[in-house]
Amino acid sequence: TKKLALDLSPVYDLIANVVGGPEQAVTVSQGKPLTIDKPIDLTIDLPEDFVDPDRDFVYVAQTVDGKTRIYRGELGETVDGVRKLSLRTIGLSPIEITTEDNMVAKITEDMDGVNVNLYYPTLAEAVEEVKNEGVITLVKPVTESINSIKDKVFTVELDPIVNEEEVHLTVDGKEASFTDRSLTIPVN
Repeated sequence: TKKLALDLSPVYDLIANVVGGPEQAVTVSQGKPLTIDKPIDLTIDLPEDFVDPDRDFVYVAQTVDGKTRIYRGELGETVDGVRKLSLRTIGLSPIEITTEDNMVAKITEDMDGVNVNLYYPTLAEAVEEVKNEGVITLVKPVTESINSIKDKVFTVELDPIVNEEEVHLTVDGKEASFTDRSLTIPVN
């Protein structure tokens, strides 16, 4: 497993211009943090040896206000020793890119009309984060026990690459089975 940390935190300088006299700019403050909380599409150049040439994605962790969000970044072809990483984050802040492939669940959230996919290493973590009437997509087979949540109905779906026979799910202590690759978890 390889990891690469990058600080993408934007900052700005506040500069005042004197009006009515000789042109003069005065720096009022420097290095102020700029808060961006909207979806951002990024392209980052990675060294070609950072990841196996057969691999087409990596995961990217972003921590904002103590909460970690994990995104999947798509890898392009290698050109002149550089591999392009394309991803969508929510805002800009420090990130960590990892070649570790340990995510099992995905939730797609609408952020200002833009879909952002968030990934989770366990189904239980995704269950905690899913919104009422939301959908969790299993992107890998799992063997896991979860509990229904008070005041929250959600659906667990299987990604097309996941074999239903390899998913062993227990909900509230009872074995769960999928219907048409989908399972709705009722309110507790």
